[in-house]
Amino acid sequence: MYRVLFFMLVCFNVNAQENDLYVVYNQIFDYSKPIERAAFLYADDNGSLYEDDMLTQYRQSVIENEKWQKEQEKKNEGSTIKSFRYIGEVKNNTFYKFKRDGNTVQFIQPVMKDRYALITDNVQQNWKLSQEKKIISGVECFKATTRFRGVDWEAWYAPSVPYPYGPWKLHGLPGLIIEAHDINKRNNYTAVKIELQKSDTQNKDLRIV
Repeated sequence: MYRVLFFMLVCFNVNAQENDLYVVYNQIFDYSKPIERAAFLYADDNGSLYEDDMLTQYRQSVIENEKWQKEQEKKNEGSTIKSFRYIGEVKNNTFYKFKRDGNTVQFIQPVMKDRYALITDNVQQNWKLSQEKKIISGVECFKATTRFRGVDWEAWYAPSVPYPYGPWKLHGLPGLIIEAHDINKRNNYTAVKIELQKSDTQNKDLRIV
């Protein structure tokens, strides 16, 4: 698991308008088998781009599967038993591009082999703000809740980082979302690195490479 580290720049509020925001999130999806992988948020005043690092996880899964396969072959040596485990191929990371002026998210959705569709999703979220707060890695955060697509969410945002963005499709709070999870903690997001840098966010596209 990632160790939570923050690289906060001095005078963040003063310099925020001069640079773009770059955030690394740790994601944990706890379903039948917990999956952990990184994601990257690039943001400026106009919007954000969220990159889910599917490729790194896929490559690691391939390595683990090859090791498992060799162990099974050795175990089944001399018998007619054959062991096989399928891993779906991943060719690209997943991107979610949020446009602040239209309150929409664009993303690429695979529909069949080597065929993809560009989807524009309206992602309005009505957050209920709370005065409850906690310190996360030295950063003061406030609690907010919402119901989005039939699922209840809890988020902790930092007003000291004045960007209304967060992981996946979550957005719209008066500060960067530092932590978020659904009520059952199946989908969990934690910011582990925050920087200001020039990343030219709005010129990044969603093309399939």
